[in-house]
Amino acid sequence: MLKKKIYLNAGFFYTLFVFAIAYSMSSPILIEISARTGAGIGRMGNIFSFYFAGFILGCYLSSLLVKYFKRKILLLIFAFLLSASVFSLFFVINYIYFISAFFLIGLSGGFLESQVSVLMIEINRDREALFVNISQLFFGIGAFAGPLLPVSALGFGIDWKYAYLAAAILCTGNFIYFLFLDLSSFDYSAINIEKKSGNILMPVRLQNRSYLVMLIFIMFFYVCSETGLATWIPTFLRLDKSFSEIAAGQVFSFFWFATIAGRIIIGFLSRKIKILKLLALLIFLTTVSLIAGIYMQNNLMIITSFILSGLFMAGIWPLVVTAGGMKYP
Repeated sequence: MLKKKIYLNAGFFYTLFVFAIAYSMSSPILIEISARTGAGIGRMGNIFSFYFAGFILGCYLSSLLVKYFKRKILLLIFAFLLSASVFSLFFVINYIYFISAFFLIGLSGGFLESQVSVLMIEINRDREALFVNISQLFFGIGAFAGPLLPVSALGFGIDWKYAYLAAAILCTGNFIYFLFLDLSSFDYSAINIEKKSGNILMPVRLQNRSYLVMLIFIMFFYVCSETGLATWIPTFLRLDKSFSEIAAGQVFSFFWFATIAGRIIIGFLSRKIKILKLLALLIFLTTVSLIAGIYMQNNLMIITSFILSGLFMAGIWPLVVTAGGMKYP
């Protein structure tokens, strides 16, 4: 059983790793994509809006479809869809084609991330937080590696579209993994577990709703901020700060690398500092570092500011989720 759990967890980590690559690799080359598709650079940010529209739908379908179909079959379908969507970007036809492909990447990724997160919680009872945090580290590693694919291709004089071919091959490995996935040894009926233990989930009490609303607002603005940064940092550096495409892509990769380190460091700090105080401090430091990165003119200071913003921002989401989980078990 232990070996099987190790195999399952390793596969789930890989799922989030390749999904993060598919999500992050386009940001450094938005200018090149704009030129290839004939769409203005101002419209290129829409590909990430379509991506998140697909992601939202994928998360919703994750809850709906598992009621009617076997989980393994669904994982296979959406893993194949992710691989096919990424591969389709190798054949860049026009702007509509590109944003449609990103919608499908978001759709498949939203489903896979939702299911994989639930599966890790279900097979790692009493160690759920540890494995969910580790999975987010692998997402960060994938987001760090993603921009390096097109940047490296450009550095070697290779057409950036081959980066999508490489990413599609990595995603295909995930599909092959799901072919051999065996979930039969585990009981995933969370509802039955609650019934057996006598645990009845109660609605949020009226006096606690203000706290919940606060957490929702923080989540909303955090996602806006992270998405804006994750999609626009390289293009901003190239257009406004005269960075090369390689340098801008490297800054973006190290932004994600800083989030990996940040989640480890802040995880330890959360044991010493109260969560809401630490959360307020991180929001302040993130704001200051981003303002510095936007308005400074020295390249070294710009790079340092954006890397620090990734370091500070990394802890906001886990702390909000933790604060919510402690208040509303």
